[in-house]
Amino acid sequence: MSDWSLVEVPGGATDVRIRLTRHAEAIRVQYYNPLEETFVPVRLAYFPPTVAVD
Repeated sequence: MSDWSLVEVPGGATDVRIRLTRHAEAIRVQYYNPLEETFVPVRLAYFPPTVAVD
């Protein structure tokens, strides 16, 4: 299986806020950009639908 890195995450942050969202057979990883007050997509990856998430 494959995944995609969408952007380079800036370094030097002391606090990081992330959001993981499952969409059928994929998982999307985003980080929060406080300057723009929005979540930025970082990675998209295959995540088997048979795997349970708690």
